[in-house]
Amino acid sequence: AGSIDYRSNRTIRGQAVPAGELFKDLVIKADTFNTGATYKITPELSIYGSYAESFNTSSTTQVDINNDIVPNIEGDGIEIGFKGGFWSDRLTFTLGYFDIMKKNVPRSALDELGNPLFIPGTTIRYNVLNDIKSEGYELDLNWRVNDSLSFHGGIGYNDARYASVPNPTEAYLLNVRPEGTSKWVGGLNTEYAFRAGRLSGLGLRLGLRYVGEFVQTTRGVSSVYANSGVKGGTITVGGQQFDTYYFSIPAYWLVEGGVSYSWRSRERRYSHRVSLDFKNATDELYIRNRRPGDPFAAFVSYEIKR
Repeated sequence: AGSIDYRSNRTIRGQAVPAGELFKDLVIKADTFNTGATYKITPELSIYGSYAESFNTSSTTQVDINNDIVPNIEGDGIEIGFKGGFWSDRLTFTLGYFDIMKKNVPRSALDELGNPLFIPGTTIRYNVLNDIKSEGYELDLNWRVNDSLSFHGGIGYNDARYASVPNPTEAYLLNVRPEGTSKWVGGLNTEYAFRAGRLSGLGLRLGLRYVGEFVQTTRGVSSVYANSGVKGGTITVGGQQFDTYYFSIPAYWLVEGGVSYSWRSRERRYSHRVSLDFKNATDELYIRNRRPGDPFAAFVSYEIKR
């Protein structure tokens, strides 16, 4: 695959490309294999297993030390578990175990001080490829108590770690969780809909979401006072060297909810719904992807259907 620009000359990763000339970029196709099987142990309970391969194309801005586009990300994994449906499927769940390996995951190459490394003789940053292994469990649950009340939730444990770190100045990452990866995540949502009486059409929603602690492993932001136990680089003060560590970002809970009212027009041709929804109802302060998370927000919406 590649690209042609007929309008002007280009410089791509330090290489001059005249107008109208094809510049070959990415290999954007691959053959992957997927298979799975399910066996019913009882009418309500099944056991399943699957194997899958994955493929993600690289970015044209991610190059290796030779200024070549890094290889595409490849992966494979297995999943086994149980699926259940009880009481006429009013209660359903999936409980599974997974083991996944991602190969050729690019990461910007950094030196001991956290500064980006450049291709020799250029100002182009380059990437190194890491392998990441994930292993854990997931539980998804849906319970329709009755026609008015229902619960939806899940919890997951993911022991994700760098399995291969070729850059010697980032060897500390081996067996460390990738940045922003929590071991535990989960959530629970409940909905109640009034089906009869004066409150018929009124709906209430409440949700809780949990994201566990994770480590911020960005070079250059480690400190001798950090609390994660994951070592960063070293600093020299007064001729003496000290180990630095990365910061542990605390876990957090988010509360969400809403209220809605639905009705049909007199001629029964249209259905209407007006909703008031809340995000981060407790205005929790938290970090997500190196940035502060979204503060409290409220949304009003109106929907009409024929």
